[in-house]
Amino acid sequence: MILVSSIYNEENWSGPISGSLNLHSYPSCLIEYDRLSFNINRVITSINELDDTVIKTYPNPFCNYIKIDAPKKSSIEIFNIHGQSISKIIATEPMSEMDSTNWPPGTYLATIENLDLGISYTQKLIKH
Repeated sequence: MILVSSIYNEENWSGPISGSLNLHSYPSCLIEYDRLSFNINRVITSINELDDTVIKTYPNPFCNYIKIDAPKKSSIEIFNIHGQSISKIIATEPMSEMDSTNWPPGTYLATIENLDLGISYTQKLIKH
């Protein structure tokens, strides 16, 4: 659903307007029609996310390895607390194992993206 947030005409009059348009694949835009300009703003009505029951990371907390159950064709990337990527793999099987023996103890974030659906899931991990 796209909402029309304001309307402008050539005499520089502006004001709120109520109404909506159904535009499915366009970002925010400006539409001009018969000396009127409409500012169109995209409104997000839902967010598709991977269900956390589909993604499993274990053990957590972990020591020398972390196992990740995720859909096939997933990108799995691990970030340290400073936001630096420290490991990335493309999973071709439902179960992946990452070696973490060289990672210092601390908090990490695992971001798993389903490459077929384009949606992602992030989980906090703790290494002892």
